[in-house]
Amino acid sequence: MDSRKDLTKRLIADSFKAMLLRYPFEKISIMMITNEAGIRRPSFYNHFQDKYDLLAWIVETDVIAPAGEPLRRGDGVGALRTIFAGLMEDRAFYRKAFAVTGQNGFEDSFADAVQRLLLENTGLTPGAGHTGLLSEKTVARFNAICLVSTVKNWLDSAHTASVDELVDAYLYLVSHSTWI
Repeated sequence: MDSRKDLTKRLIADSFKAMLLRYPFEKISIMMITNEAGIRRPSFYNHFQDKYDLLAWIVETDVIAPAGEPLRRGDGVGALRTIFAGLMEDRAFYRKAFAVTGQNGFEDSFADAVQRLLLENTGLTPGAGHTGLLSEKTVARFNAICLVSTVKNWLDSAHTASVDELVDAYLYLVSHSTWI
C-alpha cells in the first residue's frame, strides 16, 4: 500500500470513529462518512466494501495487527497488553462497536480477527490426546471467544482498569475453570 492510500483509509476510519460516537451504527451512511472525511463517495468504495468492512479494518489495523509481533516472539502476555492498550485508547468507540449486531456483527468479526491472529502467529497444537476433538482452530476459537467476552464485559462495566489489571484478570479467567 502506498502512503496516500493509507492516509485516505485512516481519514475514512477516523471520520467513521467520530461519527459512531455521535450516532447509532445503523444511522450512519457512507455519504455521512465521506462528508465527514471531506472526500467523494467513490473514494470510500476504493478502499472498503461497506461500513462493516471498515469496522473490521479498524479493529484489524488498530488492535489485532500490532499484537502479531509479540505473539511471533512467543510473548503472549505482551500481545494481550497490546490488544488491551489498543482497545483502551478508543474505549468509547469499541463500546459502541459492540452494539453492532447481526450477520456482520462486531463481536463475531472481532472473534474471527483474534482467531486468525492466534492461528497465524502462534504454534498452537491440538489438545493432547484429543486431536480429533481439539484442533488448532478449535483451540484458537476458544481463546478468541474468551478474550472477546472479557473485553465486552470490561467495556460494558464502569470499571476503569489499567492494561495490566485487564491482562491479569484475563489470565486469571483462562487459568481458573469453574468446571474442575
